[in-house]
Formats: sequence, C-alpha cells, structure tokens
Amino acid sequence: MNTSGEKDAETAGILIHGRGATAESTLGLKNQIKNENTYYIAPQAETREWYPNSFLKPIGKNQPELDQAWKQSRTASKNLRRKNLKEKISFYLDSHRELVW
Repeated sequence: MNTSGEKDAETAGILIHGRGATAESTLGLKNQIKNENTYYIAPQAETREWYPNSFLKPIGKNQPELDQAWKQSRTASKNLRRKNLKEKISFYLDSHRELVW
C-alpha cells in the first residue's frame, strides 16, 4: 500500500485507482482534493486492475480477483481505523466518485 500525507492527520482518504492506473498515480489526486492535514492510503491491484472483466459480468466471472480487491480495501480501512481519526473516511474512486464510509 502506498501512503501520503501527515502521519498524525485528523482526516484520511482511501484512494482506489482505476483500470490500468497505479496506486502511486492515484495519490496525485491529493493535489486536487483540497483537504489539509489529511492522510491518504492507496492500495495497488496486482495487475493494475481490480477485476479482469466488465463490472456488468456476473460476479463469478471476476473471481478471485474481485475478492482480493475487497480484501485490500478492507485492509486499508482497518489501517485507517487504528489511527483514531476524528472525521469521516471517504473512498475516492478515480476522480469521479466519492463514497463516504
């Protein structure tokens, strides 16, 4: 997992890269997200994609990669929970969507 930001930050974000991208490149989004004092963590898909087929395919067609992707996301979330953050945790999927957890 790649990380960026202050280790003693009060807020955090998990940045999930898109198909073909990298965790390192996704950390560049922190410059577009104007949150100071924020710690970011970005898991890396082993093959630069979280699942091999379209998201429209049945879930079974994207296994076991999809399970591995959820496992990495849960690990990132657990790492952030240990930091005792005061604010919400947001998941940024590329630069298009934010999921608040």
